[in-house]
Amino acid sequence: MKMITHKYLVLAVSFVLSGVLFAEGIYLPDLTTVVEDNSEVFIPEIDMKMSQDVELPLGTVETEVVLPEPEVVLEEPVVEEKNDFIMEGQVGVGYPGNFNVKYLLNGITNENPYVLNFVYDTMKNYSGLSQANGFYDRNLSVSGNKIFNWDVNQLNLEGMFNDTENGFQNIAESAFYNRSEYDAAVTYKRMLPKGFSFSTSLEGNLFFRSIEKVEDKKFSYLLPSVQGKWEHNGFEISLEGNYSLENSGDENTHRSSFSLDLQWKNRYTEIFGKAGTVFGNNIGNNKVLVPFTLGTTVTFPVKFADRDMSIGLEGGLSSEGKTVHFLEQNCPFSAFGYGEGGQKLPGEVSDWYGVLNVCFPVKSSFALDMNIEYRRTAYGNGFIQPVYSEDFLVNGLYAFSSFDRQLIASRENITFKTGPVNMHMGWISYFDFVPSTVNEQEVFISADYSYKNWDIFGEIDFPLVAQNGDSIPVLDLEGGYKLNKHARIAVNLKDTVKLIDSSNRMLAGQYAARSGSASVLLDFKY
Repeated sequence: MKMITHKYLVLAVSFVLSGVLFAEGIYLPDLTTVVEDNSEVFIPEIDMKMSQDVELPLGTVETEVVLPEPEVVLEEPVVEEKNDFIMEGQVGVGYPGNFNVKYLLNGITNENPYVLNFVYDTMKNYSGLSQANGFYDRNLSVSGNKIFNWDVNQLNLEGMFNDTENGFQNIAESAFYNRSEYDAAVTYKRMLPKGFSFSTSLEGNLFFRSIEKVEDKKFSYLLPSVQGKWEHNGFEISLEGNYSLENSGDENTHRSSFSLDLQWKNRYTEIFGKAGTVFGNNIGNNKVLVPFTLGTTVTFPVKFADRDMSIGLEGGLSSEGKTVHFLEQNCPFSAFGYGEGGQKLPGEVSDWYGVLNVCFPVKSSFALDMNIEYRRTAYGNGFIQPVYSEDFLVNGLYAFSSFDRQLIASRENITFKTGPVNMHMGWISYFDFVPSTVNEQEVFISADYSYKNWDIFGEIDFPLVAQNGDSIPVLDLEGGYKLNKHARIAVNLKDTVKLIDSSNRMLAGQYAARSGSASVLLDFKY
């Protein structure tokens, strides 16, 4: 009787242990992409980057006990079907009169992948002043990309439409100005034997500027290019030729360039060099320019980190032709051909330059990145930027001009991770010459924290030496809750200090930026 009792006691203990060890499945949290726009730039930049969705199949484990001998039976893992596309986006609405929609469709697993982006963003009545006084802006952008692959050939088609409207905030007689941009590009690439490849592309751009009570303006841009490349055992040699034509209706800019690019790299070292020629009818006093670059990047393992430390150094003569559509879309309330000293079409920007990059990691939770850049105008081809002063303000827009510059810029970034908290700190400084669209000195700190379905994000920017004299910190906050693996709801506060006092934050000359808003956001992903 005693032996029988002991036997069944052993079976009972085995049954309990089996349930503890095998009845509990393995749970991996879903990965969710949060679409955010923390930029304080007046013309909203489109930052809808694709994120790779990774889901692991969840297996089910069951335990079946058969007396008198226990036995464990494991079922085969259940593999979920994967979509051949990722769909994600955001819808937001809030005070004062702001509304935004962002949408991304990404066919990344298709043999011929595609990407489709849609962004609509508007805000009215900011800085405590109404839309009737011109305090509003709107941006609509649609872009797409489609790749076709067959045999050793690849065809890449790209297209983009962008439409932006801004109110003049009672600065000009006109009420608003509008900019529309159409861009299309096609690239063909063919892989050849023994590491050779050939590619050719054609890009076209139409840019329209419309101002109430002022004559409309149209600019066109065309860029054909061709490239040949050879790669073998870490060596890469490429030869490239480009031609560009920009037209403003009564003026043309022609620019041609040829370049030879050499590169060698292995696990720890990369050495590169590039040299070329540039000639055209708007490149300054020289008939021909000869830009070149020499540089190297060295990486090496360190005992105190699980990542490599890296040091990069490059320098030479840079020269590039700026376009109207790029400069006007990235410089608020600016226009070519306006005001005394203004230019009809931009010209060449040439610089002697040097850049130092350092990445210093510690363990897996800390990294310091440092970038120091030096630039000095070469051959009289100065830096082109808008001049935010009353002398250059005509019909509500500021004219562009070129400036000889000697610039030293430093950017330091520290990233730190501990548990569920990620922190990022940075300091940006400009010395001697300061571009008109940036702050001379700025420090920023950001942190995010997540716990179960909750997440919190905060960022504060300190403009130590501000371009427009407003040194009040910019504080952005966001808190969200994940409803399920497909949806998240959040509350977002932008420039919280200005939200409370409804005062202006100056952006460009006499114009105010978006300042102070509160929104409710819905993020989704499938």
